[in-house]
Amino acid sequence: MAKDAKCDAYSKLISWLVQYFIIFTGVFYSSNLPYDGLLKISEKQNFAIATRFFRETGSQVANNLQAALFIVRLAVLYRQPKLALARTRTLLRRCHMNDSLKAQCGAEFLGTGLFLFFGIGCLSALKVAGASLGLWEICIIWGLGISLAVYLTAGISGGHLNPAVTIALWLFACFPKQKVLPYIIAQFAGAFGGALLAYVLYSSLFTEFETAHHMVRGSVESLQLASIFSTYPAAALNVWQAALVEVVITSILMGMIMALTDDGNGIPKGPLAPLLIGILVAVIGASTGPLTGFAMNPARDFGPKLFTWLAGGGGEGTWR
Repeated sequence: MAKDAKCDAYSKLISWLVQYFIIFTGVFYSSNLPYDGLLKISEKQNFAIATRFFRETGSQVANNLQAALFIVRLAVLYRQPKLALARTRTLLRRCHMNDSLKAQCGAEFLGTGLFLFFGIGCLSALKVAGASLGLWEICIIWGLGISLAVYLTAGISGGHLNPAVTIALWLFACFPKQKVLPYIIAQFAGAFGGALLAYVLYSSLFTEFETAHHMVRGSVESLQLASIFSTYPAAALNVWQAALVEVVITSILMGMIMALTDDGNGIPKGPLAPLLIGILVAVIGASTGPLTGFAMNPARDFGPKLFTWLAGGGGEGTWR
């Protein structure tokens, strides 16, 4: 009974978070859209187009979000925030995800956002707040952040928090295929949200740092702040070397997660598994972090990178 109540709470929370995430993304994204073409068509016609698109796509979560975002973009263009929220809620009510899957996606969203918030927070403290943190301390914070996030979400969603983990469990551990895409979307959204939250809390210090160093947001120089949010390879590495590093460490991570969560593999790990996974991430980070930033997680890299780009940091170099 308690678990059902928790699932229901997560379901309501993820619905609320997704609504505002869509609106926030729509507000940012609309600044890059051509106004003239869309303004020639009435809002009513555009909403009809988006609604028809939604109905044709059925219960595919990605397309539901695409349709909602499309409507929000139009509403933002027309400077109607109340319409944006109302239309988004209308579409989400029509979404066919069951309550259990919504709760699981909510857990993935919150867990991914939580460990990104801890990790980006410690890097922000190091870069713009003058904190004294070494490589091992940073890696431990990232690792413990992941452990705490897994403890938070394991009972609801399994605590994947990483598209690579979700795909690996689908391929090798019978994870349901229909949950793969919703999980991945929730993880990317959570990573974006974690980066946003860290930025909001440190925003005044970021501005102060940029002013003190005569840094223009969007310039190549601003990449040193963009690197707080996302991962970038060392200058001495070419693309293929960086890719090899990520393939190796991600393979190690996946293999060890499979071993650590398999109670048939030696001594049962049980409640210790999340802590051991966090230590594993810290060890990998300490040994290979200076090479690529030890992403090992597409959501951890792309979500904050998208936020950095939307916030105007790093220019074209953001996508290196």
